Amino acid sequence: MKTYMMNILKPSVLLLVVALSTFSFTSCKDDDEGGPAQSSAQFFAKVNGADFNPEFVTGFSQSLPNNILLTGGMGNGEQIQLFIPKDVTVGTYDYGDPTSSHIAYYQKIDGDALDVAAFATSGSITISEHDVSTKTLEGSFNFDGMIPNTQESFTITSGTFDLTYEALD
Repeated sequence: MKTYMMNILKPSVLLLVVALSTFSFTSCKDDDEGGPAQSSAQFFAKVNGADFNPEFVTGFSQSLPNNILLTGGMGNGEQIQLFIPKDVTVGTYDYGDPTSSHIAYYQKIDGDALDVAAFATSGSITISEHDVSTKTLEGSFNFDGMIPNTQESFTITSGTFDLTYEALD
């Protein structure tokens, strides 16, 4: 029964991730247009050893599914997204547990998530600061991920973020 439920939940989580990632990039606007793009936001990682310095950094919180979505994107479909519970506290949390609400993935290009998104199978995220009143979040992350349909793997290291997120609800 547990395996059956996990097989049902995995596509649901995947669908949620794809829907939210589509939303996050269709919602991104420059500061001039009133969107959440931030010049002071910091987001960095290494993808298979190469620097990943995103052009766009956004953070959103929402009640359904009660999380904070952090995105670092290049503007061409390449992005890293981190899903964190809204009530997250300072500490270290593991990736790879299918029941966890901490989800991360690296997407190399636009396309079907099963063909281009490497979901975290192991790794962790460390929250070093979270101020709910000012909506600021700071921490670090690393993870190994694999694209489901192609079995291509990616290693994300030296990940850091320091930003203010916007409440959508």
